[in-house]
Amino acid sequence: MISKENLPPAVIESVRREGDHSSASTLKQAVERAEEKAIREEKGDRLAAARRLGISKSTLYAKMVRYSIDD
Repeated sequence: MISKENLPPAVIESVRREGDHSSASTLKQAVERAEEKAIREEKGDRLAAARRLGISKSTLYAKMVRYSIDD
């Protein structure tokens, strides 16, 4: 089971701002929003966005393709 300790700080902060929700879809949405925000704030720099999220660049790219996120 994934716990709060397994999540990157950017995702935890996004969930914290949205309120305390426990549903899987809410967590998925929070992760997607955190990824989109990181890409936007890093002005499309995927490596910087991945570092900010605590994931690899290839993982970020795969998620961008899965969620149809443009940089």
